[in-house]
Amino acid sequence: MLAPKRSLSASTTMEVVERIIRPEMERFCPCCGGELDLHQPDIDSPHRMLGTCGHCAQWVVIETLGATSSRVLEIPKSTDEALRPSRRRLARLAGEAN
Repeated sequence: MLAPKRSLSASTTMEVVERIIRPEMERFCPCCGGELDLHQPDIDSPHRMLGTCGHCAQWVVIETLGATSSRVLEIPKSTDEALRPSRRRLARLAGEAN
């Protein structure tokens, strides 16, 4: 028998890398240059895509900004990487402790 569902609320901060690129570069991984598999998770948002790289396992969110540019957000490759405090945050925390 399965345990009853529980709903939890949590928040976290994740560092992502943002790049502005030419639209013709959308299909290439910003990390290794491999060709991305493009997915459209929301049919009502054709200007937003999810790209996954079969070469280096990178995931990116691609948002078309117009005819001449697109925004690419690189998602950290692992939860550990995403939740690891940034150097900037560690420096700020160290400064608050002093």
